[in-house]
Amino acid sequence: MVGPAPSIPAGLMPEPGRSRVKVSRDRREDRQDSEKQSRACTDVQRRRLDGHGLGEDDGGRYELLTPDLTGSLEVVWVETQPGYDTAATPFRHHGEEFGLVISGRTIVHLDGVEHDLGPGDSIRYASTVPHWYSNPGPEVSRAVWVITPPTW
Repeated sequence: MVGPAPSIPAGLMPEPGRSRVKVSRDRREDRQDSEKQSRACTDVQRRRLDGHGLGEDDGGRYELLTPDLTGSLEVVWVETQPGYDTAATPFRHHGEEFGLVISGRTIVHLDGVEHDLGPGDSIRYASTVPHWYSNPGPEVSRAVWVITPPTW
């Protein structure tokens, strides 16, 4: 069983009555396509992801936020302990990734270039670029990662 769902820090939320995201509606999305119905995933239904060379107790926790891996993307909740580092197993695969740090710090290493991200910082990159992650501490890092196509 997984702990309670994280709350979004107040500094990351838009002011009341103001939105940071412009929403537009594409009428083509109104199609009633039975194969593309929305599916929810509750906190209780999250499942822990293993693989990609990650050990069970390596300091990282990856949980699938999307209900399954049948869609075009996967969304992953990532928690890493101070000192966590995947340099020994860099990733490289087809697709694109987007990450948003909720709390703590995550350093994203892209082909030798470091991107130091803190709360509210985000990054997008082609997954074909060799990449790995580290948490320089001193606190747990919490982030949401979106990967397309699903790779787990």
